[in-house]
Amino acid sequence: MKTGLTVQDFAAKVERENLSKRDFIVSAPKINVYPTGGDLEMAFALKEQPITDADYFAGKLVTTGHEQLASFLNIPKAYYDRMKNPDNVELLAKNAQWWLNHADRLEDRRMIRTLDGSVRGVLSDRYRRLDNHDLLLAMLPILYEAKANIVTCEITDRKLYLKFLTFDKEGEVSKGDVVQLGGVISNSEVGFGALSIQPLFLRKVCNNGLIINELAYRKYHVGRKSSNEIIDLSFAEDTNVAMDKAFWLQCRDVINETISQVTLDKGMNLMRSAAGMKIVNPQVAMEITTKGLGLNQDESASVLTHLINGGDLSNWGMLNAVTRAAQDVESFDRSVELETLASMMFTMNLNRN
Repeated sequence: MKTGLTVQDFAAKVERENLSKRDFIVSAPKINVYPTGGDLEMAFALKEQPITDADYFAGKLVTTGHEQLASFLNIPKAYYDRMKNPDNVELLAKNAQWWLNHADRLEDRRMIRTLDGSVRGVLSDRYRRLDNHDLLLAMLPILYEAKANIVTCEITDRKLYLKFLTFDKEGEVSKGDVVQLGGVISNSEVGFGALSIQPLFLRKVCNNGLIINELAYRKYHVGRKSSNEIIDLSFAEDTNVAMDKAFWLQCRDVINETISQVTLDKGMNLMRSAAGMKIVNPQVAMEITTKGLGLNQDESASVLTHLINGGDLSNWGMLNAVTRAAQDVESFDRSVELETLASMMFTMNLNRN
């Protein structure tokens, strides 16, 4: 598995971001965008008749904010990215402002999520926040109670990841090839995925991590719409805690099920079956894997290298070549995605013509 933050650094980052974030719900026509320093800045008034600068919010959009603004305004990403070039940002501001001004329906209110004074999310006002700080406070006691050991964690601009392992749940795919059961918790504060709890299997001989998506549990971020036009949500944490208390209790049961003997047995059956599916033509198998998993050229080359080095021409061998390649990619998000996509090897026919 790809190494992320230490638990101490992870907790410190979650705490710092919790203190720095601020959320608003704003009617889209009341949002202004304008070019500044070769980038796009978003601004809106917090009161109907602002008197001082303190009654305004203004901040630049980070990558996730740009992506969601483009999606909300229905501007094709390729065209949006072209306008985002510093030489064309004035055109972007004009395009975005025109569409914001004409988004006058009630359902066009947006939840604007900010961090360190920058806009990181442009979301529906029905978006239900399951924030990382609340998640960490709820999950750590649950993992302690389940006797799970946190092995790596990370926070990217899109998601939080927390990977853990059990002490007593493991099995052999073949003699000496031991895998250990655990799980991965992921969450996005900015709309790039639901809260998810997925079984994670660690292959001990090479430290490869495999995530079986089919057994995952997700909590989607959809809640009630707000009736207010502009709301500063900075101090609503007690409301979030009350709404989510029952949900966190459910998560305890989900984690216990994720690392149960039943889950281990299901996973072992899948892995042993994949080990018995031999690859006849490695070149064809690589073409099918590359296309089926959507690998880019560098990822495909990395998988081929690890398949050759592993010397196991089976679906299990290809699966482990993918999970080993997941350690080579720079992006932690993509690394986890590859560890999840690898489970497609359980059902993929690598020998078809």
